Amino acid sequence: MLRPRLLRELTLASTSHPQQRLWLSAASGLVCHKEWAYVVADDEYHLGCFRLDPAQLPQVDQAPLELLTLIEGELPVPHKQRKKAKADLESLVLLPASAGFPNGALLSLGSGSKPNRCRAQLLPLQANGHVNESALSRHDLTDLYEPLRKHFEDLNIEGAFVAGDQLRLLQRGNKGKSPSACISYDCHAVTEWLAHPRKHPPSPHAVLLLDFGSVEGVPLCPTDAAALADGFWVVSLVAEDTDDSYQDGACVASAIAIMDADDKVSQLHRLEKSPKVEGIAVIAGNTSPTLLMVTDADDVELAAHLLSVRLPHAE
Repeated sequence: MLRPRLLRELTLASTSHPQQRLWLSAASGLVCHKEWAYVVADDEYHLGCFRLDPAQLPQVDQAPLELLTLIEGELPVPHKQRKKAKADLESLVLLPASAGFPNGALLSLGSGSKPNRCRAQLLPLQANGHVNESALSRHDLTDLYEPLRKHFEDLNIEGAFVAGDQLRLLQRGNKGKSPSACISYDCHAVTEWLAHPRKHPPSPHAVLLLDFGSVEGVPLCPTDAAALADGFWVVSLVAEDTDDSYQDGACVASAIAIMDADDKVSQLHRLEKSPKVEGIAVIAGNTSPTLLMVTDADDVELAAHLLSVRLPHAE
């Protein structure tokens, strides 16, 4: 069992949030790039960012996060109305440099679990790794997600990562009829479609069903992933006691799995105290990588956490 270390709470300055919230409470995606860490939350319209120097870990800047607007407008405050209206931004991925984005770009993705959750926001990066806010573009993912509904009765895209020339999306299953899966696209084709939208988006070239076992009858399902060396990758898992992608449930367990180059489970480690990890990023180390994680407590009164854990060797 791995013991995560608390590095900080994802706090906000009282004047930065349109509703004067003092923290992000439902962090769902994490990207670390150069000296910056970026976070999306599934019940917000903003991107949070703060400085992060990998060489200084486990010391982390405790300054409040800066908020950047991804979607115009304001979400309702009451929980039920907010849940119904939210864009459900569950994934954040770093796209590599390309002709259209010479310094790469950040892409946030809605889960696709409801019609209003099929939105994406693309933010090109500057040379120093910070986002170029003025170049933000917004995209409709309905046509990209529609073919996936043939595979998944309850579509719920919760994670995304780039591995080599592939963009991989993670379908999070549940206790109901929907399985977990890793869905692979040609990354260049997706980037080109985003830069120059066409009528027909690229189609996935592989849909790999995933099974990580269960805890107390609740399946462990993927919430995010990140690439490791030599074709390996790491995935965060949560056993949430719910039958569908809309209703929340108790977090029975959480875990980290290391996948080998053939997309098979190489190692699986439970996380002590079962934090509900929904976003991860890998920081390379001299011996073994450090995994940074952000959490979603499903409670507006609780701040999301930034955690770290040292990964065992992937072998």
